[in-house]
Amino acid sequence: MKKFLITVVAFASLFLAACTSNTPVDKAVSLIEEATEKMEKAESLDDLESFSQEFETKFAALEKEAEDYEPTKEEEERVQKALEKFQEVAQKKAEEFVSGMLGGDDEEDEEEE
Repeated sequence: MKKFLITVVAFASLFLAACTSNTPVDKAVSLIEEATEKMEKAESLDDLESFSQEFETKFAALEKEAEDYEPTKEEEERVQKALEKFQEVAQKKAEEFVSGMLGGDDEEDEEEE
């Protein structure tokens, strides 16, 4: 019985490891999503710059690590979609901070009138 349980646990471990794919694309998408979340929580332009530099450093290391990997078209699309969201969030936050530095938001001005 003990051998059976060990075999079942070993099989389950291997199965779970196989199910949690860790391709360079999975790593890249995860990294981009993590960076996007940080950007959403940024409280200043300095935060945005810091998060952006951190992301660029990590992404460059990942690219170097995966230089021989050939992504499928579907994988390329996943990365592109994640990058587009990252860029959208970063741009929106930067605009918020710049608007705040320049004296406010146009919507607030309209509400005051």
